[in-house]
Amino acid sequence: MLPRKIMSACISGPIFAIILALVNPNPFEEPLTSFWDYASSITLATPAYLLYSFPVILIYGGDQR
Repeated sequence: MLPRKIMSACISGPIFAIILALVNPNPFEEPLTSFWDYASSITLATPAYLLYSFPVILIYGGDQR
């Protein structure tokens, strides 16, 4: 069961982090004014989102039989 959960978290974690970074790249600061600000915010937000989402997906992910 654990290898399947790890594989599932390895696939869905980055997808979730990238989509969330594209939708909400700068959650706590002022609005972004240029494309380069947007791109750099996505680059910084993706690892942060992945850092917090991967363990949650790994632990909370249900056992599908």
